[in-house]
Amino acid sequence: MPKKGVAITSELGVIILTILVVLIVLLAVVPYLMGEEAGPKTPYDHIIKTATGEYRVEIVMIKAMMKVGSDFDPSLSGDRIGLMAITQRMINDLRSGESSEHCDKMEVKDPQEPEQNIEAGTCYFSYLLERYNNNKLQALVAYHWEPSKLDGVGKDTEKAPGGSRNYAKNVMGFYNEYKKDIGWDFV
Repeated sequence: MPKKGVAITSELGVIILTILVVLIVLLAVVPYLMGEEAGPKTPYDHIIKTATGEYRVEIVMIKAMMKVGSDFDPSLSGDRIGLMAITQRMINDLRSGESSEHCDKMEVKDPQEPEQNIEAGTCYFSYLLERYNNNKLQALVAYHWEPSKLDGVGKDTEKAPGGSRNYAKNVMGFYNEYKKDIGWDFV
């Protein structure tokens, strides 16, 4: 027969372990699901929330990328298309190559359609975060420039063209501003 003290200690251990697991899950998930209140309100917030939840990218990061890339204008056209300012190269990359495994169900038929554009840009950025070990600066420079070109300079963001460095710097500026909006400036 087990001693009373052992049973109480074991029950307490289970409770503490359960609390720790819940805290870890919350810390892992909350940044991706919250933050929709940060940054400017857009008609695309529901799409952003869905895409960021699916691809585990912070809402504030995607809003910052949209702010810098298109200023939330879905009609952006030319080399960079739509809200996430995606390029034809990114679309081709999503269809074949390394990122196609990460974004296996991605199909971009109309890159100016907000839902497809945001999902494609978020998935592609999620792939880049994984590729660059969650280094946001490298992922942003690669998003704007091209992953193979960044890899070609040893992943040294300072060797990227000025436009790509400025893009990453500006996105990080809005990202940090939006995090402060929701009290995440400690993250």
